[in-house]
Amino acid sequence: DFDSVPAPPLFASMRAKVAKPSSSVFCDWTRDAAAAYGDADAAQRTFAAMAALIEGIKIIDDIQDEEGQCVAVDLGVGRALNLALGALAYSLELTAALPLADASWRAATAAIGRGIRETAIGQDLETKSTGDFAMFWKIVDRKTSPLVATAFELGALAAGAAPADADALRALAIPFGRLLQVCDDCNDALGPEASDWRMPHLNL
Repeated sequence: DFDSVPAPPLFASMRAKVAKPSSSVFCDWTRDAAAAYGDADAAQRTFAAMAALIEGIKIIDDIQDEEGQCVAVDLGVGRALNLALGALAYSLELTAALPLADASWRAATAAIGRGIRETAIGQDLETKSTGDFAMFWKIVDRKTSPLVATAFELGALAAGAAPADADALRALAIPFGRLLQVCDDCNDALGPEASDWRMPHLNL
């Protein structure tokens, strides 16, 4: 029984971290989507799954952006990638455990899977960035917007929305994802701890 074997401390701490996620715009948008279907509190059940998804993607993003302070610097790239893989897998586990009807459960699991896949495509596009606006928006729409879509879908499904209605919320993900990325880029380039001047072709 694999579950009877204690997780190494690093993975155990990751699980503990996502079990009590700090407030984020993704939590807010998940709650907003749930509220639109009459049960804002239902979003709470999805926060850990979203937090694990974002944790895994953030580790990979920090490696790709060659951040000076990140998990990969502390542990080495190999161990950091293993932790990222563990976080992404845990996100799917937590989603599979949500108390949803069959069709909604499948839709929620697919939403997490799409978030992982589409963000990976966006990350790969970023490695080929040409530094022009067309490429910038292409990267954002494949890298950032899928996470927004996942947040909207999970919140709606948790509140009892039909899978087709939750899926329709993905149309909002592009403008909200762009808004999020522009704000993030401005902060990274102009904020008090600006770091993104190192690779200007990767940001706004």
